[in-house]
Amino acid sequence: MAESFPSILCVDDDAEVLEALKEYFTHKGFIVLTASNGVEACLQVKRWGPRAVILDLLIPRLGGLGVLGRIHAIDPALPVIMTADTSEALATVADAGLSVAGAFAKPLDLDGIARALARAGVVPLEEPAPARDPAHPRGGRRERVQGDPGRAPRRQGLRRCVRRAAARTPWSGSRSSTRTSSCST
Repeated sequence: MAESFPSILCVDDDAEVLEALKEYFTHKGFIVLTASNGVEACLQVKRWGPRAVILDLLIPRLGGLGVLGRIHAIDPALPVIMTADTSEALATVADAGLSVAGAFAKPLDLDGIARALARAGVVPLEEPAPARDPAHPRGGRRERVQGDPGRAPRRQGLRRCVRRAAARTPWSGSRSSTRTSSCST
């Protein structure tokens, strides 16, 4: 399942940082999963198999280094990008000889993180939609965007899969959590 859609997991105990990461990478075309502590991050990796993890070094419940070790135990090839409040904290990762795809101090260089993901081979399946023009009478698009017709059924299958997964999660709001359909398309 991890290879069927471009998901990344962002882990940070700072809600503002998580929101910034989620907004930026969603706009780039990724499906963004989030976690605010180490235990939750490990569960997300096991359950969803993201293609990459952006991990804060100083998070509660296991800490960044503990989570990194567990992630590598689950999937040794999973690219992990470490973040921290200071560059000195990131030196800990280098001193420990741990393998990461990148390390960034806060405030985060989101474009730099995107480049590090691309170097690790983690890119969205398709480019994000063009920006909308609010002055246009049809809500913003001046021209019809033509996609690859061969991939349309795959995108529809992905959308169905994401909707089903959202319906099964306890935090999905008013959606029924009794659906048990599989996501194979």
